[in-house]
Amino acid sequence: MERRGLLFIVLSAACFGSGSIFARFAYDGGINVYTLLAVRFTIAASAMYAYSRLTRTDLRLGRHDLRTVLLLGGVGYASMAFLYFGSIQYIPVSLVALLTYTYPSIVTVLAFFFLHESLDRQKLVALLLATAGCALTVWSPGLTVNLYGATLAFTSALVYSVYIIVASKYTAHLNPKVMTFYITLSCAVVYVGYGAATGCIDLGLSAGTYAAVAALAVIPTVLGNIFFFSGLHLLGASRTALLSTIEPFYTVILATILFREAISPTQFGGGLLIISAVVLLNRRRETPAAKKETTGTPL
Repeated sequence: MERRGLLFIVLSAACFGSGSIFARFAYDGGINVYTLLAVRFTIAASAMYAYSRLTRTDLRLGRHDLRTVLLLGGVGYASMAFLYFGSIQYIPVSLVALLTYTYPSIVTVLAFFFLHESLDRQKLVALLLATAGCALTVWSPGLTVNLYGATLAFTSALVYSVYIIVASKYTAHLNPKVMTFYITLSCAVVYVGYGAATGCIDLGLSAGTYAAVAALAVIPTVLGNIFFFSGLHLLGASRTALLSTIEPFYTVILATILFREAISPTQFGGGLLIISAVVLLNRRRETPAAKKETTGTPL
């Protein structure tokens, strides 16, 4: 079971890590963030509904569970998506990946307060490393980083951390595929509704731009969430966040190859500190009792 959980999280990290790459291609095609998210989540929700029909997945949820998942998606995931994909318009994809990846340390702190997980010296050292790494990544000597974009990226990490804690505590008993459908559906309703009310959605896009958004909808949104929730329910909140070490490496490598992005030595060092924090946290092997703690108790 632990190996399955590990595989699910590695696959989800690779899927999520490709999201900013597809978004960059879409932005290069002239799309705005509201259209990007409206089309992305509409495609994703439609794909999940079609998949549930093919696999005869029962999408029915109790009133309490349905309300929880819709709020989790329409408020938590929708907000995180706006912050994350908004930041890509202002700072390089590789920098977005590094700043967002402070979320494992944030999750560890939140899990201590809300899921009663341990917070020992090793985790505190890792938190200090992640904080120092974040500072070096943003305030690199001799370079000007768009602070608005950096703030969006870091705030997305904060929102995502809360999202993980809530999902772990209240939805561990739910089918990951059903959760993904309702989360993507609620996000689609939010962004399509906002676009209809404000007139900010522009569908006059090229075929290549639509292809990039479709890839964004299927790979990180649908597959990434299915793998993520499957791993989360097997491993718990802290281990799920801390085992996703492949994601920033994957994103930075792709950004370097595809967009020729480069980070300064100081930013690279900051990134190493952030990743070192994750590795340090991941070295701690949990006891069976600790593993039981991380799963949370659905209410």
